[in-house]
Amino acid sequence: MSFFKAILIQLNFHKSFFENDLILPFYDKIYNKTDNQYFLNTAKAKIDQYKNKIVTINFIPPFFDLKLNQLNNVYNYYKVQTHVGFLIDLKNFESINKYLKFQFGISSRYKLRRALKKLEKCFDINYRMYYGDIDLANYNFLLDELELMIKKRFSQRKEKHGHLGAWSFYKETTYALILDKKASLFVVYDGNKPIAMVINYLRQNIFEYGIPSYDINYAKFGIGNIVILKELEWCFKNQFQIMDMGWGDLWYKRKWCNSVYKYETHILFKKNQWYGHLIAYLFSKLIVFKIHLRNLIINPIKKKIVLFKRKIGTKYSSEIIQKKTFEKSDIAISKNAIKLEYNKKEFAFLLKHIFDFQYSNSEHSKNIEVYKIDESQNSNSFIISGKSKMEKIVFT
Repeated sequence: MSFFKAILIQLNFHKSFFENDLILPFYDKIYNKTDNQYFLNTAKAKIDQYKNKIVTINFIPPFFDLKLNQLNNVYNYYKVQTHVGFLIDLKNFESINKYLKFQFGISSRYKLRRALKKLEKCFDINYRMYYGDIDLANYNFLLDELELMIKKRFSQRKEKHGHLGAWSFYKETTYALILDKKASLFVVYDGNKPIAMVINYLRQNIFEYGIPSYDINYAKFGIGNIVILKELEWCFKNQFQIMDMGWGDLWYKRKWCNSVYKYETHILFKKNQWYGHLIAYLFSKLIVFKIHLRNLIINPIKKKIVLFKRKIGTKYSSEIIQKKTFEKSDIAISKNAIKLEYNKKEFAFLLKHIFDFQYSNSEHSKNIEVYKIDESQNSNSFIISGKSKMEKIVFT
């Protein structure tokens, strides 16, 4: 195994091309099949560092045709299909409404519109796509908020997030890409507070849905779907024909995407090395075997483990033992009740319940009041009060 580790190098095309804005030195150019345009490799990076190596290049989407470097015509490659990817192809649709009508049934479209109306009715919602211009201080603040959203969301899901380990890289590099219109940052605001964000990567007519997350307290409103909807609207307005949602077989991708594909992996070897040719061939077969093993055995086991972790995990440090809604006229708030500034950090555990109450009763934030009530047997009781209804919740 140490021999293979010494001779094999693995590279990620997606990361190099979209996130680093580089074309790997093995290729002269990239043909974009979706608009018949080329990306030219002008970096002139040296290929010597890969001398005597077998190079595996992963995550090449099939809508790109990579042309080998003809000046250094020393490489050939095997090609295998690997991970499943998802994209939204907008080329044959005139508007977002036409696409929604094609992709969703009447009931699903109604639920999506209802969720959007609920969100905008309950909060002071505004949307912003940072593309070509963003203040550096604001950028740093938003990236810190996005990191925090991801940490909370994936802690809730009992899973690891693939980008958090390299967050300093994304924070350092994405700003310049936004200014150069090779990336964008989409933000959903509640007033001045960011509640959902996505880092996107943009090349020609391709909109790469990159790193999304949202404030889990707003989950009841289906905010993840609203983000995709608003980004699709932006794609139509700005002539982006492909929204690529990448790898990862997740339910929301199957819901939104009208095209499923498989990424390619290139295993490059030097033409004049017989052993390189043999090793590359054997490695290509090993990749195919690992894919079958992953799909048949590993992925089903992983899903069961994740579901088990979520089942035994708790979302909050406190447990609700009572939750009841009243007409406002049916109950009086005690004179001893303490009105809370519920947006303070110390009351963060209440926010999801407050927002769920707003969703159920179509209440705007400006009409919400929250009280802590002191009862003889339990002092962890709270009242959420709106225009016409109130809800009492009790924690252990």
